[in-house]
Amino acid sequence: MEQSPEWPEYLDALEVYLQQVVRMLSKKSLSTVPSLRATQPCGPVPPELSDRAAALLGESQRVEASIASWIEDVLASMRSISSRRRLEPYSPSGLVNSLL
Repeated sequence: MEQSPEWPEYLDALEVYLQQVVRMLSKKSLSTVPSLRATQPCGPVPPELSDRAAALLGESQRVEASIASWIEDVLASMRSISSRRRLEPYSPSGLVNSLL
């Protein structure tokens, strides 16, 4: 079976993209997440690329889990900060009374 040239290029781009995201996660910075600069080809993955595609799928799932964990850590930190800092509820009448 002749291999479509799009699949190797797509898998190369996906591998580079995942490496960039992993580096950003290790720096605890997702402020400028790169874009995947490739479009997934139509049609099935050629059999000779199935092992590589499966490995990249597994890596993408690990990256996704790492991002979810990172988001949970950020949210937990925000909740911790919020619970230590008590804000008075906003009251327009309180603001007017304090100005009088």
